[in-house]
Amino acid sequence: TPKLTVVPEYTPVNYPINKTESVSLLIWDTSGRENFKSEAFFLYKKAHCFFVVYDIANRESFKNLHKWFQDVEDQSKKGTLIILIGNKCDKEEERQVSYEEGRSLAKEKEMIFFEVSAKTSESVQYTLAMAVKELYERKKEDGLRIKNGVESGGTRSSPFYGKESKNYSICSIF
Repeated sequence: TPKLTVVPEYTPVNYPINKTESVSLLIWDTSGRENFKSEAFFLYKKAHCFFVVYDIANRESFKNLHKWFQDVEDQSKKGTLIILIGNKCDKEEERQVSYEEGRSLAKEKEMIFFEVSAKTSESVQYTLAMAVKELYERKKEDGLRIKNGVESGGTRSSPFYGKESKNYSICSIF
């Protein structure tokens, strides 16, 4: 059951890529609340990916995206993966932001776009899988190599699967 984020919190996830490799994720939910901004900025500097989330049933949350994009741009590393997510697609009858508007904004900002429902879990696993795939491909393109289970930038042997594991941090901003 979805719950209100009262303080920034994280969830560790070990996500298998194939039979021999997995990705260890720390998914931070910063809730987008102003009173957590200083803590969030610390996380932004370390994040490999951002899920910038708005409520499809709340036009105001969509209008406020520009400030979150600016914060991410100002506080994160250059080239960080940003994924725009329209949440609450289970509330189609209350929709105030069209799918096309979300997709158009993501295209304009050169971001990946998904609509999900945290309540019903619709498209949540798919979105996470696509984020992991993109992060993994970017690391491969960077030419990083695994040697003895250690790679600069965060590869280690995973205690969960006994496989090679790449570590990534994902920040969720709502």
